[in-house]
Parts: sequence; structure tokens; C-alpha cells
Amino acid sequence: MNSRNPSRIFSHLSLTPFPLLLILFRISSADDGNSLYNSCNATFSCGFIEGVGYPFRGYDALDNCGYPGLALKCQKNIPTIQFMNLTYRLMELNSANQTMQIAREDAMNAACPRDLVNTTLDNSLFEYSPGYVNLTFLYDCPASSIPKLSQVWGFCPSSGFEDVHWLTGTVGPFECQENITVPVSARSESINSNNLGEVMEQGVEVKWKVNGEACSQCRESKGRCGFDFTNNQTTCFCPHPPYVSATCAVVDAEAPSSESSPGPGYRF
Repeated sequence: MNSRNPSRIFSHLSLTPFPLLLILFRISSADDGNSLYNSCNATFSCGFIEGVGYPFRGYDALDNCGYPGLALKCQKNIPTIQFMNLTYRLMELNSANQTMQIAREDAMNAACPRDLVNTTLDNSLFEYSPGYVNLTFLYDCPASSIPKLSQVWGFCPSSGFEDVHWLTGTVGPFECQENITVPVSARSESINSNNLGEVMEQGVEVKWKVNGEACSQCRESKGRCGFDFTNNQTTCFCPHPPYVSATCAVVDAEAPSSESSPGPGYRF
């Protein structure tokens, strides 16, 4: 059985001239830097969404190509996003205002949510846009504990419960087996059992809290925006050294370029 002797490997490396080792390392670093610039060129398109880029990225793209928590997925030509262990459909997306309308996937064509968990946002990344109301769903409650103002939805096949009540506002838990809260966009007309399904499918508008200034400056310098996991901030991937920087340097076509490593902490 043949095996490599580690001492022989280091022996061979020790015989390699230091300048050559340095050149090999810098060539490898340059390849890594170029791979980030080239890989983060793709934008996300799915259904009504076309050409969306940073802070978003496609689900299959490198982690560095998007802001953490903003990976989009295309399922049967429907754009979705997942956070806090729930999948949401994107109903609208406005990059200029940094807002998107999202609706719980588990409530589509059902009105009452199948997954018995509250709609919860990562407050460091999202906030609700003004003009929303909370809906509380109550599952299998004793008659004595049912709120007088609640409306009956009846059998909820998606959740398996026989008796479901709901009302606006955050209330409970009373003595019900389950209760969850789901924010939805406010409407000019009152919410009732006849339009509850439509309200749930409309979802709620949220705003992502990512400062876009760093990415704007990167794009102005002909770079491609990405995320630096070491410093936990937006960064810029460039086609020439330095490959990872706040902005890309202006290169004189007649002047020789100097190599620079992309720095530590990047995921590949």
C-alpha cells in the first residue's frame, strides 16, 4: 500500500525557492478573486421578477453574492424566500423602496395557516411597512373561552383542526390547543370570513434594512456587490486587483497591474 510521507512533502516544499512559492500563492489568490467577481455576475429572475441582484441572490448562488437571509428560490416559476423556518411567496418587490409583499406559502388556497407558528421577522433585517394588522387564529377552543368578537372559520383541512376561530388583533392564548398570529396588510374594507382567503394570499408588506450606499458606490466603480463575512458588511468584487475592496480602483490600461489577495473569510 502506497502512502505519502508528510515529511517528504514538506521536504520538497522546503527545496522550492521562496519567490516561486509566493508567485504560486498570489496566482491562486488572483483566481479566487476573479471567481468571486465572475460568479456574482448572475441576477435572479423568476415569474414576475426579472434581473434582481444584490442584496438578493439566487438560492444556488455563492453565499458571498448576496446579503445573509436574502436568498431567493424559484419554485414552479414562483419566487419564494425563507426565513424563520417559514417559506413565503413574493407577491411584489420594489428595489427602489426596499419593500416586498410576502405571503405565507402554507396559507395559500387555505386561508388558515397549516404550520402552527407565528409569522416572525428577523428584526435586524426586516421591519413591517406601516398599515398592517395582526390576525389571530385560534384552534380547537373550549366554548367557554372563545372570544365573543371572533369569527368562525370552521374546519381547517390544511391544519387538521375541526374548529378554527379568528379575529383581528393579538389575543390569547385562552384555553385553545393552538393559537398563532399572522400580520397582513390593512384593507379599506373590513376583513371577514368571505375575504379572509384573499387577505391571507395578499400577505403583508415588509421593508429590508440593508444600507444600499456601499453597493451603489461599488457599481459606480464597475464592481459587483457582495458580502464580506469576516467584517459582516457589503463589499465590492473587482475584475482587477485589489479584487475585494470597498470600491474598484481605476486601472490605467498602459500601466502594469499588481496582484493582491482577496483577503480572508470568503466562502466558496
